[in-house]
Amino acid sequence: MMLKNSTVKEFLCPSCQGVISPEDVNVATDKALCRNCGMVSSFAEVVENVDIKIDLNNVPRGIKFIEGENHERIVSYHRFSPILLFLIPFAVCWSGFTLGGIYVTMTSSGKYDESMLFGELPFLIGTITLFSIIIYLLFGSSRLTMDQGEGTFFVGVGKLGWTRKFQYAHDSRVSLKRTNIEVNNVAQNGICVTTDDRDFVFGALMRDDAKEFLIALIRQEIRGGKSREITKI
Repeated sequence: MMLKNSTVKEFLCPSCQGVISPEDVNVATDKALCRNCGMVSSFAEVVENVDIKIDLNNVPRGIKFIEGENHERIVSYHRFSPILLFLIPFAVCWSGFTLGGIYVTMTSSGKYDESMLFGELPFLIGTITLFSIIIYLLFGSSRLTMDQGEGTFFVGVGKLGWTRKFQYAHDSRVSLKRTNIEVNNVAQNGICVTTDDRDFVFGALMRDDAKEFLIALIRQEIRGGKSREITKI
């Protein structure tokens, strides 16, 4: 995905320091082309130290700001997945087949037999898994909290989910890093916060514009951004 309507003031080529147009940057493949010298660089290398401006009037789709009780900065991200258009009707058909199979198994024999129901167990587990995925895609979100050097990244629904913590300081670096997560056989970049040579990587499945925006936001926080000025939108 090309970076258009970027919040970045300008990208500079690591070789000649020439300006790289956002149209010549592809976040998905981690490539940046400098038309001045012809060099193709890693986008993660180009963007690592670039100055990015945050436009709170042009927030990427799916991102919301929340100010916590102690004025900590909380960023919530939710993305509607088109796969739901397929997954919901498939899950309904699958669950109907599974429950119907259990009903037929019990009524055909005229008695309750655990050994017969055991054969339906994988289908029941599949049904529960499918609806769990649907619930997360519909109502789940990712939440990033940053407060005085302590960072928390939560993925889940409501208060149920997975939480990871990390540390950051004024000398922490924020960049994109290739992960093992693939979409259409293409490895995705995650947001990487490096502190004392330790990497904390997250957000590989976020939209590219959301990743770019969050990188800018995290850098602002690291450099002493005023989280109290952020209000719920």
